[in-house]
Amino acid sequence: MKLPLRFGKPKDNPEARMSLMGHLEEFRSRILRIAVYVFVAFVVALFLYDHLIEFMLHPWCDSIREAFARGESMFTAEQVEHCSLRLDNPTEGLSVKLKVSAYAGFGIAMPFILREIWGFISPGLTKREKRWAAPVVPVAFFFFCVGIALGYYTMPRALDFLISVAGEDFNFQLRANEYFSFFSFLMLAFGVTFQFPMLLVLLMATRLITWRQLFGTWRYALVGTTAFAAVVTPSQDPITLLFMVVPMTIFYFGAVLVGYFFFNEERGRKSAKGSEEQ
Repeated sequence: MKLPLRFGKPKDNPEARMSLMGHLEEFRSRILRIAVYVFVAFVVALFLYDHLIEFMLHPWCDSIREAFARGESMFTAEQVEHCSLRLDNPTEGLSVKLKVSAYAGFGIAMPFILREIWGFISPGLTKREKRWAAPVVPVAFFFFCVGIALGYYTMPRALDFLISVAGEDFNFQLRANEYFSFFSFLMLAFGVTFQFPMLLVLLMATRLITWRQLFGTWRYALVGTTAFAAVVTPSQDPITLLFMVVPMTIFYFGAVLVGYFFFNEERGRKSAKGSEEQ
C-alpha cells in the first residue's frame, strides 16, 4: 500500500469540495507527515540531550541552593554542590533520556505541526476567514514559546514554594523520572494554555461566537479558566496557578477587544452608514 506522504505544497482547492474519502486520505497524509516531523525532531533532541538536561535542571538547582542558603536542613552540601537527581533502577536513565528527547522533539516540531493543522482546515474556510486565520501559525507558535518561557520562569518559584511547604522533617531526594515528567508537563501546560487567545479569535473569525457573547460571560469564563489552570498545573501550587490564570484572563479580554474592533458587524454597518451620509 502506497502511503500518501507528500511533503510539497498541498494542491489548491478553491471550491473547498472534497469527498469523505478524500478528507480521510488528506488527514492520514498529514498525520503521517506530523509523525515524521516529530521523529526527526526527536533524533535531533537526542543529540542535544546533555544541553537539554542542563537547561531543565537549572530551576531545580536554583531552588535547592536557595533552600540551603535559608538554612533548611532537608538538603546536604553535597546535594547542593552536585545538584543531582536519584535513579531507582538501571533502566531509568534510558527512560529519562527517551522521555526528555520526546518532549523536546514535540516542542521543536511544533511549527511544522501547526502548519499541517492549518493546511488541513484552511481549504474549508472562506476568503474572509482565511484573511484573519492566515497569521495563526506564526502567532500561535510565538504564544507557545512565550508560554514555555513563562513556565520556565515560574518553575523555580513553584519548586521553592513546594519545598518550603514540605517542611524540614523530610530528606528531599527527588527521582529523575518524576522531576523531568513534572518539568515537561508544566512547560507543555503553559505552552498549550497560551493558545487560548488564538482559539477565541478563530471562533470569532468563523462566527461561531461573538465578542458580545464573550463579554457577557466573562464571570463564568474567569471561573472556568481558574478551574482549568488548577487541573492542568501539575504542582497545584498557588504561584503556578496565579501565573497561568492572570495571562489567561488578560488574553480573554484582549480577545474581546479584538472581536469588538475587527469582528463587530454592527460597528462596521455604522461606519458604512456614516460614510454614505457624508
